[in-house]
Formats: sequence, C-alpha cells, structure tokens
Amino acid sequence: MPISNDLKDALKHAAGVRYIEIDGTGYGNDPKQPDYRSSSYMEQMADVHLCRDVYGGTKTMRAASETYLPKGVHEHSDEYDDRLGRATLFPALERTVHGLVGMLLRKDPALAEDAADAFVEDAQNIDLTGRPLATFARDVAVDALVDGHVWVLVEYPRVQDTPASLADERERGLRPYWCAIKKQDAINWRYEMRDGRPVLTMFVYRDSVVEPQGAFGEEIRERVRVLTPGEFQVWERATGQGEAKWMLVDEGATSLDYIPVSAFYANRVGHYESKPPLLGLAYENVNHWQTRSDRQYALKFAGSPFPVFSGADPQSVEWGMSRALFLPDSDASAQLLESSGSSLQASREELKDIEARMASLGLQMLVRETRAAETAEAKMLDKAESDSALAVIGRGLEAFLNELLTIHADYRNIESATLHINRDYTNRQMPPALLREIRGMVADGQLPLEEMWLMLQEGELLKADFDAELAQERLLGVAPEQL
Repeated sequence: MPISNDLKDALKHAAGVRYIEIDGTGYGNDPKQPDYRSSSYMEQMADVHLCRDVYGGTKTMRAASETYLPKGVHEHSDEYDDRLGRATLFPALERTVHGLVGMLLRKDPALAEDAADAFVEDAQNIDLTGRPLATFARDVAVDALVDGHVWVLVEYPRVQDTPASLADERERGLRPYWCAIKKQDAINWRYEMRDGRPVLTMFVYRDSVVEPQGAFGEEIRERVRVLTPGEFQVWERATGQGEAKWMLVDEGATSLDYIPVSAFYANRVGHYESKPPLLGLAYENVNHWQTRSDRQYALKFAGSPFPVFSGADPQSVEWGMSRALFLPDSDASAQLLESSGSSLQASREELKDIEARMASLGLQMLVRETRAAETAEAKMLDKAESDSALAVIGRGLEAFLNELLTIHADYRNIESATLHINRDYTNRQMPPALLREIRGMVADGQLPLEEMWLMLQEGELLKADFDAELAQERLLGVAPEQL
C-alpha cells in the first residue's frame, strides 16, 4: 500500500520524533527567543531521533521512509512506495526495552515502613492522572532506556495563597504531583557547580495545550516553559506574517527557592548529557529492517517469472494462467525469465546473524564486568550481579526516585520518605528438588521451621507478607515431621 506524504507527516507528528527539527524560519535557533535549543541538546538529538524512530515500530519507520530505507537509483516512486508499504519492522529494540524494564521493576518500588501517610496516599496517584508511583517509575525507565535520560518535574498546583497547614492543604485538594519530561522536550538548561555537583539555574522545556475551537474542533498551541529558582514563565507561540513569535502568557513565583527538576540517566556521559544505552541495538534493528525489505523484494521478484517473446507480434499475444500461446512463425519463441534464488539463502542467513547480534546487544545489559583471571564459568550471565549495567541503572533509579520524594516533601513541608528498588532481577523460584531437601532437614531436626519459611519467602514460594507467628499458631501441636 503506497504511503502518501500527508500520512507520512501525520505519522511523524504522532510519533513526536520530527517535531524537534529546526525549520527554515530559524525556529529554535535565536538565542534571544525562549525556544532556543542549546548546543548540548542539539548534539544529543541525532541518537534520540534514531532510537525513537526504531522504538516507534513499523509506522514510524515507514513515516521516516528514505531516511532508513533508501530508494534505488532506478526505482520508480510507485515501486518504492509499494516496497515501503510492505516493509515491517522486527521490534527488537521495543521488546528489549520492555523486557529489561520488566526485570528491573519485577517488584514494585517499596516505600519504607516509616513513610508518612501523605506519601503512601500520594503514591497511589503520583502524577494526578491515575498512575501509581510504580507505573510512573516503569514509564520513566522506558524513556531513559530509549533516549539515554529523562527528566521529571515535581509540580504544585497554582494557588493564590499558601496553605496554612497540611490539613488545609488536604482539605483544598492541593498536593505536589510529578510530571515526566522526555529528553527531546527539554530544549535548554543552565547550571553551576556547587559543592562538586551541578545545580540547575535555568530549565526550559516545551509543552502544548489543546483548546476547543468552534463547536467540535480543537487547536493545539505550542508553549515553552522557563523555570528559574523561585520563578517561572510560560511563553506561547503565535505565527504571523510568516514569522514565529513568542508571547509571554503567564509568569509568577514558586514556593521553592530551587528548580524542582531531576534527571534520571540510563547511560550518563556528562552533566545533563547521555547516550542511549541501546544505540547499537537500534542500528542493528535498522540493518534488519533494510535487509528484510531487500529480501522481501527479492522473494517477490523470484516468485514472479518475467515473460519474454521473440519474433512474435505483441498485439496478438495473450498470456495468462488459463490461456495457451500459439506462435505461427517458426522463428518466434517464448520463455520465462526467473531468478535462480541463489541469493535468498544468503539473505536468510544474514537476517539470522543480525537477529543474533541484536539479542547479544540486549543481553549485554545483564552481563557483569569480568576480569581476565576469571574462568569461563564465572563469566556467565548473572542478572543479580551488582556491577551489571542493569544493576547500575537500578541503583540510579532508586536514588532518582528518592530525590523526587525529597522535593515532594519540601512542597508538603514534612520529613522525606525513602523507597527501595528490587535488586533481584530474575524469578528465583525454588526448584522442587531443593524444596524436598529442605523439608527433609526440617523433619530431621537439622533446620528450624522458621528458617525454612524464610527460605520459601526468598524463593518466592511464600508471599512477602507471610506472617510466621500466625502460621506457628495454626501449626501449634504439629511436629515438623508431620508437615
């Protein structure tokens, strides 16, 4: 099915991957305008473009058209559109990202037992859109693995007067909430070093609002929000006379004397700079997209023999599955030209090789760093090792979420809470043979019953909230050998 230019543009806009391009008006290139894009931002966007296109799947890859699927030198436009419309992307990057995040957050982040009730309550709907903290953390981790890092702003509703107390705040329904900002939407920032760490002095990100237009229509208005310590500005883009202009539509003070924004990195390379950790996988995924498209074209060509006539009047020739061909001229001939298909096996093997490389690149996130003196057995994948890439990301996610909780607490003027991220990335259910052995040790009096329960909890055969005292009461009077 041919892909029209309008559909290509619509898919690009829906994917959000081409929205950051600078157009001919100099949009985003004027240092006097609030939409100015920093050099650091621009340098990072090429990798983000690639990973977002590949992560978006078949639709976004088709929308990018010749960016990733070049048109042949002698290929007609209708032939190319037909080839593009048949191409499908093997979702290696998407599956890997979701698989890694599923392992990273196999268990929900757990707030400490001494966390204030306000934190427990807010965590059920951390962004005021219905997402609990665990789901929010998962979505943030996905964005970081695709782009390299992600930003989160801890926001507070705009009010005329500050709540007198926590009770007043609750009565009025006022509370902090978290807003995730993708890497491609945070267009500019400034920072200064304080006590050896970078502290934001300006943070600029783009936003949009949808307002009703007419009886049933709507209008999308582009906005840029500028945050500085204790203050904010909102600028709105208005187009007139072919020139992009920005108008200040809102400004005011905030209750915090710092910018309540933090960044979570999956592969940090500098202050507020990162590189997508699965960039190599994205390139291989593009390679697979191209090779698969070439193979599909070759299969179509090989499966469609081309008729050739010699010495015959083309006006008198009828050719088809249910027709016979009679050539009265003895010098006339007809034949079918068809491919031997010798290259198809080679392309099939290449696809398998690419898929193997993609799998290997995804698994590298789980491999711990090894030393030359280690044996081959010691170099096997250990998903729970503390120095694997995924474990490093997990520790970073935990520190990041705790920093957001601190900001959250500053808004509420209460003591901060802490949470912990799961460090066990595999389902380590206890094998039946080991379970029988442990049961035998308890029956022989070699292992206390309580120790067996603890092992069963760690082996995920008992719930984490298993009550040992209650179980002991139920088993009162029952000897271990009777279990």
